[in-house]
Amino acid sequence: MWEFVLANFRSRPVRALLSIGSVALGVTLVLLFAGLADGEIRERAERDRQIGAEVIVYPSQAGAFGMLGLPLSLSVAYATSLGEIEGVKYVTPVGYLVQEGVEGTGFRAIEGIDPDSYARTSGLRIIAGRPLMSEDDALIDPSHAHAHGITVGDRIDVLSRPFRVVGIFAPEMGARVKIGLTALQKLRGAPERCSFFLIKCVRPEAAPVVAERVSRRFPELRVVFTQDLPRLYRRSVPALDVFLRVLLGVASLVGTLSVFVAMYAAVSERTHEIGLLKSLGAPRRWIMRSVLQEAFGLGLVGTLLGVCVSWGAGVLIMRTTSLSFHVEGRWILIAALMGVGSCLLGSLYPAFRAARLDPVVALAKTT
Repeated sequence: MWEFVLANFRSRPVRALLSIGSVALGVTLVLLFAGLADGEIRERAERDRQIGAEVIVYPSQAGAFGMLGLPLSLSVAYATSLGEIEGVKYVTPVGYLVQEGVEGTGFRAIEGIDPDSYARTSGLRIIAGRPLMSEDDALIDPSHAHAHGITVGDRIDVLSRPFRVVGIFAPEMGARVKIGLTALQKLRGAPERCSFFLIKCVRPEAAPVVAERVSRRFPELRVVFTQDLPRLYRRSVPALDVFLRVLLGVASLVGTLSVFVAMYAAVSERTHEIGLLKSLGAPRRWIMRSVLQEAFGLGLVGTLLGVCVSWGAGVLIMRTTSLSFHVEGRWILIAALMGVGSCLLGSLYPAFRAARLDPVVALAKTT
């Protein structure tokens, strides 16, 4: 059976390659977009997990805590009251801003921090240069410095205002760029305001108890745990799943139509050949299976090619930009089912048509 299918591949290589290419393109697009989205969410969440704080507090009216930024709407005066709650060790206010990434690729998160309280809460330390001392100072992490060739003394722009990089911090956590909270407040016209508070507990295992106390005392605030950030980040971009589903549907449709056209044309060209096989005793089931197997082969090769291309493109993107790429196993499975399933779906009618050909009529036609 497979020898028959391979012979068909060899006899019509251009059509087979076009079908494989259309399936591979759909699989590549799905995996590439899903990988970039998951990579950015995963990378950001993992960085926030490195922060020493266990609890994050932000305004309940701000909606979901996420990657798209939070307004500076929370009074920094909350810090004193939060620090008085039993079980709280340190509290620090943080301003959060998201802007377009360097050279227009991706996005870049900027945090406005109070240097002293942020260092106590998170364990941040300066490994090159010096700490923040003025409103024109900025800190970056080693990865950001390496990816964009930035060194201590260079200048970066935040909302079109130049800042001088005065130090490189470690460990890599939170936003890759940090400026003074006062400077961010002035940039956004929100004096004495912040986006959220980081809370470090006396005992990390007591974080749920501390969170409950905060919620009881300040019902207008929302409390989340840093360990829950990956799920919250995905919820903060609701259009992402919709976009990926639409892309998956379009790719499936393109693959189905491509294989349908290819297999329909193949069946039409093989009318005499199919008639000869049926006259020799080939049953309808065998004819249908041969067509479906050919379509399955097209889908399988196209899927494998798409996975390889998307993986290579993801590695190239990570090496040339600051974007992250990570493909979850479920997306590989979804893309594989899409690639192979669209081929089988597109070949159903041609296979049925081939199986119902009258051998007498088919033999009367030339190849």
